[in-house]
This record gives sequence, structure tokens and C-alpha cells, in this order.
Amino acid sequence: MNPNVKPYYDEYNDLWGLPQTYKNIKFYPIKLADTKFYTLFHKLFTYPKNYIPDKNILKMGYLKYLLYVIQNAINPDGDELSGDIIEFLNYITKRDDTNITWETNDNFEGLDKIAFKIIINGVNLDENDFDNIREIVLEQNGLSIEYIEGYNPGLEEKLNFVMKDSNSINLQDEIFTFCAFMSVNINAIKSYTIYQFRKLMERIAIIKEYDIYKPLEVSGQIKLKNGEIKHWLSHTPKLGRYHSIMIEKEKFLGDSGLNNASGNDGIIK
Repeated sequence: MNPNVKPYYDEYNDLWGLPQTYKNIKFYPIKLADTKFYTLFHKLFTYPKNYIPDKNILKMGYLKYLLYVIQNAINPDGDELSGDIIEFLNYITKRDDTNITWETNDNFEGLDKIAFKIIINGVNLDENDFDNIREIVLEQNGLSIEYIEGYNPGLEEKLNFVMKDSNSINLQDEIFTFCAFMSVNINAIKSYTIYQFRKLMERIAIIKEYDIYKPLEVSGQIKLKNGEIKHWLSHTPKLGRYHSIMIEKEKFLGDSGLNNASGNDGIIK
């Protein structure tokens, strides 16, 4: 997490579905039943920006990236994204007074001349503030800036191939699966936040995998190359976007035998 954001963030608020506060504005997590805003969240906050090899895009804030680059890609003559941003921010702040303004500075050139500002409850938020807000909103809804900006087109294609069976599963499928597994009525989980739901689904998967594979490991029918199957109560660290298809260099060299192929000079031969 960005060091500028961390002082504002209380991760235990996510556990209980409480809002995060930034510059005296409360930002509330998305509820599972509010599917319209879950869709808006992905539409607005999950575009990767930093993989694009264009210095003008790399240095611009995410708000300007949305209102210029993404808006132009969707509809060059439209301004629907500004309306979506206002609607979404009104939802997560539980207010109805969000506004977007801009000002120009002739001391700069191109897009640098334009500076956007968001106003919520009389508080002026500049483009840097919006970057911080984006990171807060991503975290409190189960994602992270590292995951989004770690996007790599080549690796994404490989990941989609590996995950082609599970990629067809949508939120509706997950909700029905959760209710069936937990034997609860669907209406009982409407007030769960997206974060709570994701964490519960993650823990269910861990428990099921433990129940299936641990007895096989204990009986010697399967063996992990590294370590052992951890107990389902073990801490689960955040994994990278491409963790499932990546392998550490040292492990690759060890498994392939290339470590033993190097000479005294340490060069692989």
C-alpha cells in the first residue's frame, strides 16, 4: 500500500464492514446486494494504467486518465464517465453532493494545463487525492493497487488460458455456491460487504482443499515438492496477480537441474 494512504487506513474496519475515512470523508464498502455499484466499481477503478508505455499517461493522475483516455476509448464525444464517477462516489460516501470541476493553468502545456478537482461535502480533492481514494476503495473491496497495476498483457493471456474453466464463474454463481455450502438463505447475506464475502469464499476453498488433500498427504499418496499442506487456520498472505503461473527463479533452476550445469564461474553452460 502507498505510504501516503496507509496512515488513513484501518484494515479492521474492513473486517466489520465499517467505512474508511480520508480527509474527514467516510468511504463505505460495497454491499453484496448492490450489484449495480459493484459493476461501477470495476468499470471505474480497475483499469490498469502504468503498463502503457506513454510518458504522458504514466505521469497523469488516475482521474485524468479516466476522463480523457478511457472516456475517449469508450465514446470520444461523450462524458458518461464523469456521471458514473459522481454516482459511484455518492453511493460510497452516502451523500448526494459530489461534483467534478476543473481549472486551467497556461503555464503548462497539453493535458498538464487542466487540473481536475472533486468536491464532496465542501472538501476539495485534487487528482492526487483521487489516487489515494482509489487505493482505499480497492483495498476495502478486496482488491489492491498492486494487483491492478501489475497487469501484463502477455501474462494475462497465459493466466486466462490456465484459468479458462473458472473464468466463466460470475458473482451470481459464487453467491449460490456460498449459500448452498453454508446452508443459508440468500437474503441472509445481502448485507455482507464484497470484502467479507470474498474472504469467506477464500476460507471455504482453503478448508475444502485441506479436507481433501491433507489425508492424502498424511497417507503418503501425494507429496508437495516444497513444504506441506498448511492447516486451514494458517494465515493466507496476499498473492500477486500471476502467482498461480509464476515460478521463482531458484526453484526453476533447481527443478530443471540447471543449477548443476553451471561451471565454477557460475555461468550456466
